[in-house]
Amino acid sequence: MSSRRALLVMGLLALGVPVGCGEEPKVPSTRVASEKCSVDLSPSTDPLRANGEDTMVVTVTVRNENAMPLSGRAVNVQMGTGDGFTLRQEKSLTDNQGQNRVEVRATTPGTKTLYVSTTELEGGLRVSIAEVSIDFR
Repeated sequence: MSSRRALLVMGLLALGVPVGCGEEPKVPSTRVASEKCSVDLSPSTDPLRANGEDTMVVTVTVRNENAMPLSGRAVNVQMGTGDGFTLRQEKSLTDNQGQNRVEVRATTPGTKTLYVSTTELEGGLRVSIAEVSIDFR
């Protein structure tokens, strides 16, 4: 085995890609699988006050059909229903763990709805990940 092929095999094994003897390595899918993606909220404790300071952190994780994280993906978080809230997203692309964070603050009490999606690299197809509701009091 050439040193170049050995490095490729070692790199693929480090990524968790199965490589058999004499087989061409299988490249992980780069397509988003919305059912494998997740949206986590923290803090998960209530109540959040609508004082412009209490913050809900929304962490979006984008994955492929093998549940492997996809880095460099644009995460779109759009305001839905509810008034008096702001979104703060420092960066729009997912990191090496396939994650992106958005902070949500409110100045008006009530339920705020967010729509979370990402975009495929090829073809620009928008993939819906979740609809999230957050209560501020």
